[in-house]
Amino acid sequence: MTQTHQPREDLNLVPVFAALLREGSTVRAGERLGMTQSAVSRALARLRLWAKDDLFVRSPNGMKPTPRALELAGPLGEALLNVNRAFSPKQAGVAPSTRFHVALTDYAAFLLWPELVSEMLKIEPTVSFRARPNQLSQSFDLLDKGEIDLAIGPYRSHPTRFSSILVSEDTHVCVLRRNHPLSRGKMTLDRFLDMQHVLVTLGEEERGVVDRALAQIGAKRTVYTTVNQFSAALNIMMRTDLVLTVPEHLGRFYRKEFGTVVRRLPFATDSTPMRVLWHSRLGDSPGIRQLVGIFQKIGARLTAE
Repeated sequence: MTQTHQPREDLNLVPVFAALLREGSTVRAGERLGMTQSAVSRALARLRLWAKDDLFVRSPNGMKPTPRALELAGPLGEALLNVNRAFSPKQAGVAPSTRFHVALTDYAAFLLWPELVSEMLKIEPTVSFRARPNQLSQSFDLLDKGEIDLAIGPYRSHPTRFSSILVSEDTHVCVLRRNHPLSRGKMTLDRFLDMQHVLVTLGEEERGVVDRALAQIGAKRTVYTTVNQFSAALNIMMRTDLVLTVPEHLGRFYRKEFGTVVRRLPFATDSTPMRVLWHSRLGDSPGIRQLVGIFQKIGARLTAE
């Protein structure tokens, strides 16, 4: 009986693949692994032979993974995680000196992130974080590539290759400076529409949850300015008569910290979820488990308020 020869590849190629996926550069991958650039290039050549694919191609922004590389990212990442877990001491939580890369929206940075950092400083002060803005349209790709460990944002759905928890789900409230004309008397739809508004939007869209809700009842508000940060919108609102509509938990925070006035909207809006996403291949790692547990505590506190 004849046997087909199958090449037996070195397990050392797997961390090289993971480092190239994360860094997009043979130089930076080598620095991460303690290897020379030439050694990384030789390993990449073997990976290409093994996969029968280029895996990484040069682009103006570094080495870009091919579709085949992205297809392999999940299984190889999980294999590497399993190998590391098998040879590592059992840990109850995140390992010291770990650095987590997290993409988060402005809402999450303002309301959730300080809670997370405060909690982790008590548990493991040697852990560090690198936060970056969450451009929602790019976050799935960044999670696939391993460039970020977590993504936090208003995800209503996500592909099944990601795991998630719901931290909060907000209705919306109207936030006003002290002594604003709408701070007194009944909040009616006509009074709301008579005012000018500031809209927080993460992208190019000039309509938000409020505008879509108004459209359903045949109404439209006047948006004087859009901004891409809640902190900027807060600063504008406190200096003007512009009306700001935000998720309820953020509105409560503004009232507590800045003495703003919070009013219920005179119409119904869809709620906005806030989810934490991570790639399923990382789901059993101690660090991810601990971070997810902290976010669950934060969510429970928000719900109890």
